[in-house]
Amino acid sequence: MSQVQSGKSFEYAIAYQLQKITQATLVENKHLVTARKYYVTYDSVEQNKAMNAAQKIVGFLTRVDKRLKQKPCVLRLQSDQAGKLGDVRDIVIETPMGEIGISAKNRHFGVKNPRLSKNIDFGRKWIGHPVSQTYWDTVMPIFSKMQNRRENGQLWRNIHDKEDKFYVPLLHAFNIELQRIYDNDKDNTPKNLLHYLLGQHDFYKTAKDNGTAIVQSFNINGSLLWGKKLPLPTIIENRRNTTKTTTLYSFDKGWQISFRIHNAESKVTPSLKFDIQLTGLPHRLSRHEINYLF
Repeated sequence: MSQVQSGKSFEYAIAYQLQKITQATLVENKHLVTARKYYVTYDSVEQNKAMNAAQKIVGFLTRVDKRLKQKPCVLRLQSDQAGKLGDVRDIVIETPMGEIGISAKNRHFGVKNPRLSKNIDFGRKWIGHPVSQTYWDTVMPIFSKMQNRRENGQLWRNIHDKEDKFYVPLLHAFNIELQRIYDNDKDNTPKNLLHYLLGQHDFYKTAKDNGTAIVQSFNINGSLLWGKKLPLPTIIENRRNTTKTTTLYSFDKGWQISFRIHNAESKVTPSLKFDIQLTGLPHRLSRHEINYLF
């Protein structure tokens, strides 16, 4: 089962336990149908693991966030499109005291996988500042070469120097342009970048991995009842390459973000993806771990 499918299965388990424990109304939308479909295709062992982890997580959240005990509550699964539009919550619970969002991940701790391409202005889309003509002049020849290889039906695995030809120069151009944007607007660039990665809504991030269920409180706006309010970064303190294809950015307030550039398809396409990970978090971030294996 793919990472997406296992993630959807875990979303269903969380939604099921929320409905069971809180007696909330569960909206029967197409996103729930999809998640349930993936869950029922799990083997029984994995189903039990998902349900046990979800039960522990929901039990903990109902103890620390009293809004989940209020009536009436309505919960719904969100579309993947919501994430693309800046809402990373997989599940939303509407309560009389406001919304509660949950992000459910199965052995996956990344935050986003955005693309670089000839049509994507990452500066405008991520931070609110358009990229420069210098950036376009640098990357367009690279994307054109990738387009030519696509038209010839080439596969990434057959390009032995793909890192040096494509990954490294695109990552370098990205880093130079992000630095330029930051130099022009130091007050807003770090916080806007974090809002792009984490969305505008507070949420509880839940994950299960090797018998441990994890709950983290991304309480940036202060709306969650469990977890301290998190400070947004204001300064890029350092940037360094940890590998040829990965750049690590260190910010103040404890934030650290890694950007690993890679291809996401077997066939060559004129775009590359980032695997973005939060490798450092503020010490104020609340985290709770629960063993869910019996």
